[in-house]
Amino acid sequence: MTPALYARYSSDLQRDQSIEDQLRLARRALDQAGLASAHALVFSDAAISGAATGNRPGLTGLRQAIASRQISAVAVESLDRLSRDQADLALIAREMRAAGVRLITSDAGEISDDAAGIMQIGMRGMIGQIYLKDLANKTRRGLEGVVAEGRHTGAPPYGYQKKPGGEPGELVIDAEEAAIVRQICEDFVAGLSPQAIAAALNAAGVPGPSGRLWQTSTIFGQPKRLNGILWNPMYRGEQIWNRQRKVKDPVSGKARMVANPESDWVRRPAENWRILPEDLCDAIDRAKAKRQISQSPKAPRPKRALSGL
Repeated sequence: MTPALYARYSSDLQRDQSIEDQLRLARRALDQAGLASAHALVFSDAAISGAATGNRPGLTGLRQAIASRQISAVAVESLDRLSRDQADLALIAREMRAAGVRLITSDAGEISDDAAGIMQIGMRGMIGQIYLKDLANKTRRGLEGVVAEGRHTGAPPYGYQKKPGGEPGELVIDAEEAAIVRQICEDFVAGLSPQAIAAALNAAGVPGPSGRLWQTSTIFGQPKRLNGILWNPMYRGEQIWNRQRKVKDPVSGKARMVANPESDWVRRPAENWRILPEDLCDAIDRAKAKRQISQSPKAPRPKRALSGL
């Protein structure tokens, strides 16, 4: 069996050289432990967070090598390179102990297989988890500050563009796209369905958001989440932030968006972003209400499948 090295950095903003720096320190730790590092197997993950394990091919390969008894020791710069999650770090360490694999770190030496070593793993896992929570809170505070300053978080929505020479999040109205937004809303008020509006825009060769084709969902969206052209509050001169939050799967690392309760929303007047006049907004609301009534279970269904399209 041969020893192994593992390295990871979490952000695209960090350097690729970080991997080499970590491997250099891990090799030194192996040599100091009396293990030859020259022929060590190397596993690494670049620009992947340590909050999950299933989305890291390098770590997956390392764990498979441990399970198949291919390696004798694992050297890392520090325990949080393996995982910042307390439960995941404890599980990985337990897998190593079960396979008789030594765990060696550059900053703390070899992690012993006794109560002191178990406590050390538990403490480092706890510190890593606190770090992730603190980082999330700081990110949230930063984004809330951006909103308070009248700037936008994320990519500009359809109808807007970044202000030339402005700060990050400063938006101005895109005249061409704003005209399309108003036309969509006027067509909806006139009685056209979102499906018919999308089909007409595609037939006319009008590019949709991000250059994609127009879809029904692009226009009508999800009313409860206030997305889609007909529901976006920015077009009415209001910014609403924190409508949803990102939740990551602890194993796969894949994120999904979860709606926040309306009490957590942050609202701010943004008349400088208004695209739709007030009278058109009122007409849109009446058309929505009429559409919802006509589509209620008690309303008579159309005789033909394509009625209204």
